[in-house]
Amino acid sequence: MIAPCYLVHGGEPVQTDEIISSISHLANKSGYNNKVVFETNTSFNWEELLNKCQSLDLFADRTLLELRLHSDTVNKQGTKILEQILQQQDATFCIIIRAPKLKAQTLNSPWAVYIQRK
Repeated sequence: MIAPCYLVHGGEPVQTDEIISSISHLANKSGYNNKVVFETNTSFNWEELLNKCQSLDLFADRTLLELRLHSDTVNKQGTKILEQILQQQDATFCIIIRAPKLKAQTLNSPWAVYIQRK
């Protein structure tokens, strides 16, 4: 069975790629046949991510959403939106958050703690 969300972070890109590949394969076998990738940068529009997650519909195909963080922290707007997405998430999509090794402060943020408890 696939979890609703994953947080994959660390300093070894090859291991991260292997983990993401395994999750993607499992998701595909579980019926998540669409994949959407978001890449964050300094001008990333967090509202676009929120809108995509809210527009997924119960009658649509299941979607695997990969969010690629390029920083070891998430700004206030990103934190707020991630919390909202994770709390409203349903079975129509699975989220993989990929990041470099995260700071302790980021790992202790509400969205990261939520994923760790899932």
